[in-house]
Amino acid sequence: TGVSLVGDKLVKVTVKLTNSPFNRQVVLVPNAINLGPNLKVASIFPATVDVMLSGPTDKLDVADRKTVSLQLDVRGATSGDNTIKITKEMFRLPEGVSVISFEPASLEVSLTKNN
Repeated sequence: TGVSLVGDKLVKVTVKLTNSPFNRQVVLVPNAINLGPNLKVASIFPATVDVMLSGPTDKLDVADRKTVSLQLDVRGATSGDNTIKITKEMFRLPEGVSVISFEPASLEVSLTKNN
């Protein structure tokens, strides 16, 4: 960017535009994946996760529960109460969008056996 004098009454202005990332908060309902055989989810607490996303505005404008999700990997969890730590790899995001932060860091997942 800069301003320079071209003539007595003319000024040349140069502006450089950048596509800097923006942030957007979304609330996601986790989807449990990789359940063990004969297990089903009885409850997940808390039921939602607050996520701060970063990316270009055109990507964030269309970021919703259809394009952004939390696939909570419960592999290895057993019947009863389990604490599952959330990792950034569990989020499914549009290309160009990233997770800055999320809260809480873990969820309490209660599993029961299928009858």
